[in-house]
Amino acid sequence: MNSKLKSVLLVAGDVLIINLCMLIALILRLEPENVSAIEAFLPQFALGIPILTFFYLALTVCFRTYAVIWVFASSRD
Repeated sequence: MNSKLKSVLLVAGDVLIINLCMLIALILRLEPENVSAIEAFLPQFALGIPILTFFYLALTVCFRTYAVIWVFASSRD
């Protein structure tokens, strides 16, 4: 597999997992039984996700931490 394609897929997977974790945290914070509270926060959550994703990607690129993280998470350890 092309190394650039592999990098893009890894970053896309990370972004997907991070956003999913934030949604799960929101649901757990608002108690899963209280569906109306979750529905009330979803529009704000939808507005915040692109902003948080942008900052995550910008800081990861700025500090060049993505390559370091995957070096330590390799299967060779």
